[in-house]
Amino acid sequence: MRTSGRVLGTILNEIVEDGRGELQLHFTFALEVEGVASAAPKNTRSRAIMERGYLMAVNATLKAMRTLVKEGALNA
Repeated sequence: MRTSGRVLGTILNEIVEDGRGELQLHFTFALEVEGVASAAPKNTRSRAIMERGYLMAVNATLKAMRTLVKEGALNA
């Protein structure tokens, strides 16, 4: 949960195993930029930039989890 700064809201990461035994990351976020209306062009641009950054973080997390599973440091 982001409770301070210009961007407030929640971020949820859930690492789950699918029916084939593959790891998946369920990632959701609901954020608001202080002082910017939801549909404002500035918010749309900010949202796209933040989304790309979060997707990069998701991919890095998945890669790290898969490496840990492969090395036997984490059981899937």
